[in-house]
Amino acid sequence: NEQRRCAAVSITYFGSATAQVNERWTGDQQDEVREALYEESLEDRDRWVRNHFDLPSAVLKTYTIQGLEKHDLAIGIDMELIMQKFASVSGDRIFFNPNLMERRTFVPPDVSQRLAPVRYHYPYHDADSIIYTIPIGYHTESLPAELNLQSSFGEFHAKTRMLGDTAVVYTRSLICHEYSIPASNYPEYRKFYGDIVKADRAQVVLVRKK
Repeated sequence: NEQRRCAAVSITYFGSATAQVNERWTGDQQDEVREALYEESLEDRDRWVRNHFDLPSAVLKTYTIQGLEKHDLAIGIDMELIMQKFASVSGDRIFFNPNLMERRTFVPPDVSQRLAPVRYHYPYHDADSIIYTIPIGYHTESLPAELNLQSSFGEFHAKTRMLGDTAVVYTRSLICHEYSIPASNYPEYRKFYGDIVKADRAQVVLVRKK
């Protein structure tokens, strides 16, 4: 059950951006996407694709769907997005979140005396790889810290790095295993997802070269 996203994003001096995105699903994840799109009208498919991303400022310019009619074992969508307010500009600095499309916000609640185990029966893998072309004359002042989490119930890896002088590369991977977590391990489970939420909020800071 896998979701893979690859994107190329070009950021302007004014904080707007254009993005070329390829998303591909396999396993049960592709079954869910196929069920959502197969019998729908072109208008409803268009609406689903537009609502698929939590990017309020994004305009979907074009998209194509692969594998929907052939009943393949995978389904994919290629998209072109325009984002007028992707990054924040302040003086000589540009701020943006490199996690374009997979930002988790939910942290399991703090339960002081949990009695029941946490059971999960849907193993999956979500992976993102994004390259950002930054404006000429800027360089990175700050990058999010690399994060690698390993547990019996899941793995998470996130890394942001410079590629030469003109690009930033962001990679993210979340693997969830089928699991039953004892109540005594609930604090570990909660911290795991809390750390992911923090990592998904981290920003890149670009500054104009002097």
